Amino acid sequence: MPLSQRLNNPLAPAAFNGLSSITPDFEDLHLCKSWAVTLNANQILLNQAIPLDTNADYFWFALTIKGPIPNQPFAVRFSDSTGYEMSDSFISSMLFTNNVGIGAPYVNEPVYWLPAGSSINVDLIEQSGATNGPIYFLIQGLKRFK
Repeated sequence: MPLSQRLNNPLAPAAFNGLSSITPDFEDLHLCKSWAVTLNANQILLNQAIPLDTNADYFWFALTIKGPIPNQPFAVRFSDSTGYEMSDSFISSMLFTNNVGIGAPYVNEPVYWLPAGSSINVDLIEQSGATNGPIYFLIQGLKRFK
């Protein structure tokens, strides 16, 4: 039985208007993107692009980083393809990993909207003084098809 249509509050989010406000204008598909990199001792690697698909916008909501050796530090900073940096400075890899080498997903709040065909850019600084890698990035998000 279909839900009855009613007048919705145009200023309220869809969740507050109830199920009758949801229209089939888009479809979300969960998509994980992976990327790996190896850093030489004390290497600074800037503006490494992780390309996104051209057929749908991407909503990036979580990140997991797995390093080969626990407690082998590096610093990371993310930006979008316009150069907008998603943090004020570099973030220590210790935030993303625990003592067994893989951490729970770090949740982006708010979720980052990235247009179709853009990229996630990564800046890295190796801080341990030794070769560090491969370092695996798992980017979790949704592709939104209109």
